[in-house]
Amino acid sequence: MKLVLVGTSHHLAPLELRERVAFPRDEAASLARELGGTEDECVCLSTCNRTELYVAAPDPDLAETAAATALEAVGSALYRLRDEAAALHLFRVSAGLDSMVPGEGEILGQVRMAAEIGATGPFLDRLFRQALHTGRKARSQTGIGESPASVSSAAAALAEQVFGDLRGRTIVLLGAGKVSELAARNLLSRGAHIAVVANRTADRATALAARLGAEALPLDRVSEQLAVADVVVSSTSAPGFVLDRDGVAAALRGRRGRRPRRTA
Repeated sequence: MKLVLVGTSHHLAPLELRERVAFPRDEAASLARELGGTEDECVCLSTCNRTELYVAAPDPDLAETAAATALEAVGSALYRLRDEAAALHLFRVSAGLDSMVPGEGEILGQVRMAAEIGATGPFLDRLFRQALHTGRKARSQTGIGESPASVSSAAAALAEQVFGDLRGRTIVLLGAGKVSELAARNLLSRGAHIAVVANRTADRATALAARLGAEALPLDRVSEQLAVADVVVSSTSAPGFVLDRDGVAAALRGRRGRRPRRTA
């Protein structure tokens, strides 16, 4: 068996391209089964910053062509690696070395989930077990996990940089998953106020809103909150656009000239 990796990430593709091949969990599992077939093995690792197809196959040329076709929506913004180079890349990803925010810990769980829902066999099962072991070892035996850096904390730090002081700032969360909660906790630690949690699933929005002292709303009502929000954090698996240009423009008009207060 030969190992083939075809993928794209924040290194090569802007967000609008990555979104074209951002597969929800069920679609990632289905694609892995489709490419795995009867003889091959496949894992689809799809996050907000990368989509990668790891294929173990006796015919690497055929496997690479099939994987590239599955990701053709990003055009030429693909990298292709094989064997040791592909395995080394996976180890770097698992350790957080290839992340947009180096050292962030969320990627390890994403690699684990991709392996669990993938069409794995003896080859990829062993590879991903070793990659997860490497990622855990990197975090426990090096300083990469000592920094609090994550996409969520970076977002909060950026908001603080924009405003100078987040105390009393109004935050609206779109999405009620783990990333949204992590972002909210980072913003709360800087003095911000979480006003609204909007989510497709009412129960999850209600549960997170209760933990944060916020109001829960369905996603289709979030536009009414934009005019009073200082920061909007969007982290959902919803297909398509959660906010569109017209909705944001209407919210800006509704602010009636209200501008965020900046402090030194």
